[in-house]
Amino acid sequence: MLTDQQLAKLPRYARNEIARLTINVEALQGELDVFSGTIDSPVSIATFGLQEDRPLPNRTVKFSFGCSEGRPFGNSIGVRLQSSSKGTCLYVNGSRSLRVQPVATNCFEIYMEG
Repeated sequence: MLTDQQLAKLPRYARNEIARLTINVEALQGELDVFSGTIDSPVSIATFGLQEDRPLPNRTVKFSFGCSEGRPFGNSIGVRLQSSSKGTCLYVNGSRSLRVQPVATNCFEIYMEG
């Protein structure tokens, strides 16, 4: 690590680059902390008793259904927790139309249409 005196002797572009990289490292460390379970998150990967659930960053989780002609990036469904004045909900968004198929009172399936 550079001392403040050593850093001050560097050209401005080098100091700016070091500052940018320091910010990136801090942000990535935060993400790593979430994945290692050291930060609380309402989103996790369920392991069903094999081990403790693994927390994920509280962001959109994207599920891809593969590429097809005319859709080089595939068909996808994004899911995230969203808070509003009505409360917290599961927000689901598809790259195409979605069909929701009830399975039971506490379970449903989502299909891509078309």
